[in-house]
Amino acid sequence: MNTNLNLKSNDIRCAGCKASIERVVSAIGGVENVNVDVDTQSIHVSLRDSEAEPAVRAAIKEAGFALEN
Repeated sequence: MNTNLNLKSNDIRCAGCKASIERVVSAIGGVENVNVDVDTQSIHVSLRDSEAEPAVRAAIKEAGFALEN
């Protein structure tokens, strides 16, 4: 079952941040799509399985971005 994950990080400030997050999240198994919006500092992830959510959150944090939610 597909799951949409909407996250926010006030640490997203530039295109480099966007690229970093999209790169690490897209490498996780179970991730169908990831889109980072610099203007709204939001991260939208489509997952094939909600079990990938902890790995997505961990990868973002390990990349240096604190999550607000």
